[in-house]
Amino acid sequence: MISYLPNYMYYILRCIQKSDLYIFKLQF
Repeated sequence: MISYLPNYMYYILRCIQKSDLYIFKLQF
């Protein structure tokens, strides 16, 4: 579980970064 958690958080961070980039492209 401890080794699984960082991967899960990293995956979420990656998704957030992608969505932020997508929103940024939409706005400008």
